[in-house]
Amino acid sequence: MALDQLDNFDEVLRSAKNGNDLAFSVIYRHYYQSLEKYAHFKSPRYVDEITGETWLGVVEGLSKFEGGEREFRSWLFTIARNKLVDILKKKRPELVEFSEKGEVTGEEGDGGDIVGEEIVTREQVKEVINFIRSSLNPDEAEVIILRVLMGFDGREVASLMGLREVNVRVLQHRGLHKLAQRVAKAPPGVFTNLTIT
Repeated sequence: MALDQLDNFDEVLRSAKNGNDLAFSVIYRHYYQSLEKYAHFKSPRYVDEITGETWLGVVEGLSKFEGGEREFRSWLFTIARNKLVDILKKKRPELVEFSEKGEVTGEEGDGGDIVGEEIVTREQVKEVINFIRSSLNPDEAEVIILRVLMGFDGREVASLMGLREVNVRVLQHRGLHKLAQRVAKAPPGVFTNLTIT
């Protein structure tokens, strides 16, 4: 069982569910950076609490979990989203607002440390996240972060955000279009390393 990759997720998951600490550590290492990046985006003030509470939630619910790698990833990020709501309710109830879809709003976020397959600095990621957040509405920004920066597919994002897949595609299309327009209108040299596709 390799510590840096999950060649056979089902086998590793089965071992983790049976109490194998090494198998759980493989899953933890595989998802930690993505989870931390998501927590930074949602609430940079509470990254450690969100990630810690999320992993506790995974430990508590792992024996009941059913599904493969795709379902696990969606489950993991759903736990993270729910833990964020719980943390904000306790610590900063004045920041917890809900949109019509039940989405948490009112908390600012930034950065992570990996974009796609390319390793970048935290400051570069913060710049990209801030650019996305300042250019888009919160739903478009979250879709772009999850789809483009974190590699979730449309079905996973829809499940995580409580939307239909077609709505995710529309939000992604609109978001990318707005970002491309903003980049095109910027003075030369402002976005030298940013490519919008």
